[in-house]
Amino acid sequence: MSDNQVLQDDLEKAKQEALAKLQEIENLQQQTSQKTETQSTIENKEVTAQPEIKKPVTQTVEKETETSKVEKKIDKKAKEEEQLKNYNVSITNRTKGKVPAEPGNKGVKHTNCEVFIFLVDDNELQLKVLQEQFKNTRSFKKTKAFTNGKDLLDYIKTSKFPKNSIFLVVMDYFLEDSDDEEAQNGIAVLNELKSYDPNIEVIMLSSHADVDIAASATYFGAVTFIQKGKDAFNKIINNIVWAIHEQEKLRKKADAKKLIKIGIIGFLSVIAILIIADIVTDGALGIIPVMNQPPVPSTK
Repeated sequence: MSDNQVLQDDLEKAKQEALAKLQEIENLQQQTSQKTETQSTIENKEVTAQPEIKKPVTQTVEKETETSKVEKKIDKKAKEEEQLKNYNVSITNRTKGKVPAEPGNKGVKHTNCEVFIFLVDDNELQLKVLQEQFKNTRSFKKTKAFTNGKDLLDYIKTSKFPKNSIFLVVMDYFLEDSDDEEAQNGIAVLNELKSYDPNIEVIMLSSHADVDIAASATYFGAVTFIQKGKDAFNKIINNIVWAIHEQEKLRKKADAKKLIKIGIIGFLSVIAILIIADIVTDGALGIIPVMNQPPVPSTK
């Protein structure tokens, strides 16, 4: 074999070894890359699988509950203040009339107040029937009837009622009055009554079981809506008793608040009188410390 042939064989062998070495390096790089990707995927899964840190549910619920309680207390207090304000307006308007009102119902079981019941219905026959039903009751025999809302409003505005009185109106929803078209609807009368006397209680009656009428009546301040029928009068009495209870609770709250106010004023007045007396007597009562007096000499 010639020297050239031997050299070519050696070059070819070296070439094959170099290619094999390059392939080995490439395979090693691929394996390393695959391991890196696998490890990255595992780490990502671990990160994703970690539980999310949440705020304690109990603390959040408790905080919302406390906030809700505070808001309810504020709403309740605001409602009571509004009721007491309306109560004072009603007392003022009821006692400023010039003509003494006809007597109401005294000695009612549920209250010491005089209870006035007004009936309004454009149907005179139904009005008389309703009055007779009231006459057969134990506590609510006295009623005053009107065939339209305008006469009721005029009577309430011009009459003088006792300070401790409860007003109840049982009124038909559909009122016909040729002199006052607005009074054809009981809601119009209800609005005027509430504007003048916010503490008046109104029970609305109708021959029709209309959901819209019931919703309108309660929305504008009626105690309830009752459909005329067999059991209507029993429902009227039940609602009157409930309304009297509510009015009695409101009156007691107003009286208690007034007593507290009088007590505070009285206490402050007594303190003021004692202070003035102490000043006049040069501190004889010992209420105000004696100021700018020379020190008492020591006996030692």
